[in-house]
Amino acid sequence: MVNINSNLAKNKNPYIVAQQKSYKLIKNYRKYNLNLFNLIFFQIESPLRPNDFFIKKVCLHAKKRKKILVGNINTFRDYSWAPEIAKAVYLISNTKPKDIIISAGKSMSGLEILKYGYKLNNLDYKKYYKINKIFERENENKYLISDKKNNFFLKKKLKFSFKIYRQKLLRLMYQNI
Repeated sequence: MVNINSNLAKNKNPYIVAQQKSYKLIKNYRKYNLNLFNLIFFQIESPLRPNDFFIKKVCLHAKKRKKILVGNINTFRDYSWAPEIAKAVYLISNTKPKDIIISAGKSMSGLEILKYGYKLNNLDYKKYYKINKIFERENENKYLISDKKNNFFLKKKLKFSFKIYRQKLLRLMYQNI
């Protein structure tokens, strides 16, 4: 189900490198008949995240009518809501071991997050953000989005689909912080 090489291979992010190594390790140990899963997550959003994570940071600044410094807002990410991820993990844990990417499969750009986050407080985002190069990442991928076919297993076999993403996710974050 997962092609780790095409999804994550060229990244220098130590977190992603660790994911790649653990992925290979799990696959190797399965040959000893161990009940092991490779579950890879994209961005998991929750009000419990630290305040410097982008969506929460935007919502906090919008609520307080404060300006925000941001990096590259022209990147697209696949954001999922933590309780839905937890439900998917539970459902998968009751199946045979497998490799799967769990995510909403829907993307949002940093610009869209700014627009909608400030709109939740009836503010014009253009007056509340400033680009700061210090927040830009070297060699950042423009698109980090799960392939929708990763959700095929969840939908067809487990009757599960993500219902909270994009604007609904931002609204929930804004309301719960």
